[in-house]
Amino acid sequence: MYEVAYDAINEGQPFSNYLMLLGYFVGIVFGAGFYLKARKIKKKFDLFFSKVWLFGWVVLGGIGFTNVFFKQAECVEWRNNGTYKITEGVVKGFDPMPYSGQKSGNKSESFTLGEYRFFYSDFSEAEGCFNNTKSHGGPIDEGKKIKLYHNEGIILRVDVWRA
Repeated sequence: MYEVAYDAINEGQPFSNYLMLLGYFVGIVFGAGFYLKARKIKKKFDLFFSKVWLFGWVVLGGIGFTNVFFKQAECVEWRNNGTYKITEGVVKGFDPMPYSGQKSGNKSESFTLGEYRFFYSDFSEAEGCFNNTKSHGGPIDEGKKIKLYHNEGIILRVDVWRA
């Protein structure tokens, strides 16, 4: 019998997204405070640096957050609409990620299931869905029988065989 280990519909927004959002606003406040201080003492370099900081932080951070939240919403939409493939079988070619997230070459955990190769990492929210590596308690391992719901290489749901 299969047991659901992950489903994009039930996961919601991970806590890490809220921490990143908090850091985003702290960066804006820091940049604004630095700008106001530089304006008060009229240091041209500090004024320039604070403007560049604020512009970069607001624009690039905004793009990054928009991407993460959009991808998560897209994953839930795919699951709700049935826009996915289901692949079932035994995990082969499992290449685990160390706990630190650092290994030579590829910076993601990977495995093959059927005709598909999947890549994911705890240190990336860019795909918007499953990213829980084995070293951080993830359910996928070599030789395990699983069923994946996936779209465009993104894992939307993981079911693990429990005998």
